[in-house]
Amino acid sequence: MIDRIAALWRGLSTADADAEAPPGPPEDPKLAAAVLMVEVARMDETVDAEERGRIVELVQWKFDLNAEEAASLVAEAEKVTQGPAHWHRFATPLRDGLEPAERLQIVDLLWDIVYADGRLHHLEMSLMRRVASLLNISDADSGAARQRARKRHGLPEDHGLPDSEATA
Repeated sequence: MIDRIAALWRGLSTADADAEAPPGPPEDPKLAAAVLMVEVARMDETVDAEERGRIVELVQWKFDLNAEEAASLVAEAEKVTQGPAHWHRFATPLRDGLEPAERLQIVDLLWDIVYADGRLHHLEMSLMRRVASLLNISDADSGAARQRARKRHGLPEDHGLPDSEATA
């Protein structure tokens, strides 16, 4: 986990980490969005069946795919995320290719994945701040998306604090 976080920071701040990334951004914005969803789910070190199922469900809905296509896209995203994270690489095609409302919808979906396990982990919260910034989504808009996701999952008001058990 520490290695993945270190790779994330290096990937955002040095040219050396960019040399580790495959050349160029992904051409498929669906794959880029699915990769971000998988990475958000993996941030707390566990992706349970409920979280994975939610990712497949959201990908299917967002991109109007059938169940098999959605599962295949998520499987491809999982393969891509086996190495170090390169957030900029996956956020760039979404930031450059989508309208602001569509980018906000991606952030909304990412928050939904964060809350799929019923908890907010401090690493998930930190990652969401970074991804929202890379997508040019304001803190206020990301916070509103977060509250919508929390309500969709029927979770109590959390006042912006991560789950205390997750931070220990």
